[in-house]
Amino acid sequence: MKYEDYTAEEFFDRIRSFSAEDRELIEEAYRFADTAHKGQKRDSGEPYITHPVNVAWILANMKTDAESVAAGLLHDVLEDTDRTAVDIEERFGASIARLVNGVTNLQHYTYSAGQSHMKKQAENFRKFLLSVVDDFRVLIIKMADRLHNMRTLDYLSRSRINRIASETLDIYAPLANRFGLAKMRWELEDLSFKHLMPDTYKQIAMLVNEKKEARERYIDMVLDPVRTLLENAGIQAVTTGRSKHLYSIYRKSIHRDTPFEDIYDLAAIRIIVGSIEQCYEVLGILHRNFEPIEHRFRDYIARPKVNQYQSLHTGVIGPLGRMVEVQIRTHEMHMIAEEGLAAHWKYKESQGSSFTNGANFDEQLGWIRSILTQQASAPASEFLEFVKMNLYPEIIIAITPEGDYIKLPKGSTPVDFAFAVHTQLGFKTIGARINGKFVPLRTELKTGDRVEVITGSSPNPGKDWLEFMKSSRARQKVRSWLRRRELEDAIQLGKEIFEKRSRKAHLKFPDAEEFHAILKLMKITDENQLYARLGKGTLLFTDFEEAVRSHRDEPPADETDMEIEAREIHEFQGVRIGQIDSLLIHYAKCCNPVPGDQILGYTTRGRGITVHRVDCPNKGFRKLIEDEKERIIPLQWDSPASNTRQGFSVQIMVFAKSNRNMLKEIVNTFSRLHIELTQARMDKDVDGAKGWFTFRIQHRNELEQVFRALRKLPKILHIERVTGKNE
Repeated sequence: MKYEDYTAEEFFDRIRSFSAEDRELIEEAYRFADTAHKGQKRDSGEPYITHPVNVAWILANMKTDAESVAAGLLHDVLEDTDRTAVDIEERFGASIARLVNGVTNLQHYTYSAGQSHMKKQAENFRKFLLSVVDDFRVLIIKMADRLHNMRTLDYLSRSRINRIASETLDIYAPLANRFGLAKMRWELEDLSFKHLMPDTYKQIAMLVNEKKEARERYIDMVLDPVRTLLENAGIQAVTTGRSKHLYSIYRKSIHRDTPFEDIYDLAAIRIIVGSIEQCYEVLGILHRNFEPIEHRFRDYIARPKVNQYQSLHTGVIGPLGRMVEVQIRTHEMHMIAEEGLAAHWKYKESQGSSFTNGANFDEQLGWIRSILTQQASAPASEFLEFVKMNLYPEIIIAITPEGDYIKLPKGSTPVDFAFAVHTQLGFKTIGARINGKFVPLRTELKTGDRVEVITGSSPNPGKDWLEFMKSSRARQKVRSWLRRRELEDAIQLGKEIFEKRSRKAHLKFPDAEEFHAILKLMKITDENQLYARLGKGTLLFTDFEEAVRSHRDEPPADETDMEIEAREIHEFQGVRIGQIDSLLIHYAKCCNPVPGDQILGYTTRGRGITVHRVDCPNKGFRKLIEDEKERIIPLQWDSPASNTRQGFSVQIMVFAKSNRNMLKEIVNTFSRLHIELTQARMDKDVDGAKGWFTFRIQHRNELEQVFRALRKLPKILHIERVTGKNE
């Protein structure tokens, strides 16, 4: 990365958009700072005034007000010269003096300081946060100061570079993200990444440069049909490819355990339109013309992020079968996404803005007030650590009974908490108390929650944990444990089937060599593999009998029913879903049964039991009920049924009088009902509009609730439940 520093002359030439009065204020601040810093040099050997000038230019480029630009010029005067706050207030007024003083409060904060300085640092940081609450421009000025320092870090010693880059990655980049200053955040992260991990940085930068032309060609291949579709629909839009920042590529590759190449190759586009209604209209157009990818749809317009970020996110299959990430937003949303609080200030000052759901000042600063209240008397080290962890909107901090902080992904549950403390604690978790109250294990934790985990005597994680756990490492550990348990259960079940059927068939193996010879004939390595295959249904006992007869050169038995063990499985497993190991249960996609539906079970080869609705429309399944009755098992849901899984996927089809705003109204309905919508698509129809919506529910009652709510929408004509493909 190369950056050009601006001289004072270039700076003044570039602030002509300010009024004459504002330019006079900025010029006066420059003269005051230039005189105060006279004779001082930066580590690069340049006059010190070049730093305040470039900080002021960053602020002017963000279109902040003249007071902020002036404070940027003056921000180091109190720290590095003999001028006082009184001098600044007498010359420039109380408002600019407060800004300069607020920025100065953080000057002594040192990332690597020892305990002897921790108390002072914590107090300085508290003062800084109070200054930000009083006037958020303090934050923007400080961020501009840090950004220019990071741009000119090469002149420092290696130890100072590492300290400042680490501090930036831990404090300033998250601060920028927390307040929606996306441009600053990306640059701060990339600069920190460059200095802290230079080899990895160079590797990704080289990859990006090598694939730049191919990536741009593919983006054009995606954008050309998108632009045509939007033009045909009469929608004016700005459509662009979206580049990924180097640190973002690195972070995603680590999080997803994916090579850099795969992350970078993921195409991404952004569509900016004139209104919220058009955002949803564009979403419908994309989903009609490109195959949408399940679970990639996110509605951050109806539910903005903590930093007030708003957009629709989706993923579709683009040309050449490659996945394309898409962001859809309005111009105002784009401004907020790029500039956060700075954009809020501009829209606050402008007249007639159409932006009505933007950055709420009090909301964005509320978390700081909360920290200052919660940590008012906290020890210095605890306060600073708590602040650092709170800077991440996607992170929450839970507290152990001993007072230790546990950092977790947002949406984490007591199970995630338990695994974060210790793996064995996670495996043995059977219950939890949050702030002294017993709660279900799927309860989402909030920052500041004090969590006590209740354990059993032995490990016993449930398959349903995977539906609500957030920590990827903990989920992997649970998956591994469940696979081991599945194998053990299959071996146990298979052994019981083998012993019972052997007694019925009067099969005896007094000679162990003969038994192992039969296994070898079947290409089975040992008894456990035989039992496991019998238990999983990938091998029928009649197959084993046939191998025995072949080995003993006996004639075929009169028995022609090759499915007897289906009834044996029934005997072992019972008729309630809870009595059947969840690892052997699968839900038919042809009818998508949910708790509350009447159901039947069908024993399959290799998949345990598949659950169908009694009224399943699949003709193949209806025929099986007639032809293979011995494989059909009457089933009932557990009570409460919602304990069976985190959620069941259901799709409905909606017919409406008109397509206008229909998608938005339906999506908002799901949001109000707090039901997870995983796919949304709306097409124009001859008689109006037709839409498909996929969502997750716990019980049939919720499906009926969705039907009732949607029927209240004035343009809805008809709603029906959609069944999947025949199995």
